Amino acid sequence: MNTPSEKPQAPSQNDTAQRSRPRLLAMEKFDGKDCLLHPQFEGLLCVKIDIDGDTISGEKERVWYAFNQLSESAAQRIYPWISYAQKVDSFTLEGLLELLKIAVSDPKRSSKALAKLNRRKQGTQPLNDFLNIFNRWILEAEGWRWRDRLKKGYLKAALSTKLLTALVGIREEDMDEAYCSQLRQVNDQPVEIRT
Repeated sequence: MNTPSEKPQAPSQNDTAQRSRPRLLAMEKFDGKDCLLHPQFEGLLCVKIDIDGDTISGEKERVWYAFNQLSESAAQRIYPWISYAQKVDSFTLEGLLELLKIAVSDPKRSSKALAKLNRRKQGTQPLNDFLNIFNRWILEAEGWRWRDRLKKGYLKAALSTKLLTALVGIREEDMDEAYCSQLRQVNDQPVEIRT
C-alpha cells in the first residue's frame, strides 16, 4: 500500500500575505461629463483609499484603483497620462488627481457661483427649494468661510418682495442658519384673509 510520507498542508498565515477586506462599498464610476460632480468623486475616492488603503497596497495599485473608478469615456481622456507617467516615473495618485482636476473640473466654478449669488432672485420659486439652491451656490463660491452677515446680505438681496414685506416689523436673527429658520417660519405662516 502506497501512502505519502507527508500530507499536504495549507499554507500558514505567515506564508501568505493577507489583505483585509474593504470596509467601504464600491464606488460608482465617474464619467467626467458633469464637472460639478468632480469634487464629490475626488472626495469619495480619497476617503475610500484612506479607509481601505490596506486593501490597496502600494502607490502603483492606488493609481490603478483610482483609474479603474473612471467610466470608459473619462478613462479614454486620462489614459494618455497613465502611459506617459509610467515611463517618466511620475505615476502617483497625487498626479492622477491633479490631472483629473484639470481635465474635468470647472476652474471658474467659484466665480460662476458668486455671479449667481449676485444676479439670481427667488422670484416665485418655493422658499425651501430656493434656500437649497442658494446654499449650494454659497458652497460652490467657497463661502463656507464667510461671515454670517455677508451670507445673510446675499440672501436678503435675492429674496422675493413678498417675503421681504412679510418680514417688516420682525426683529431679524443675526446668524445665517437662524435667519433661514426665521424665513421658513414667516413663509409658512398662514396668510390672513382680509374681508
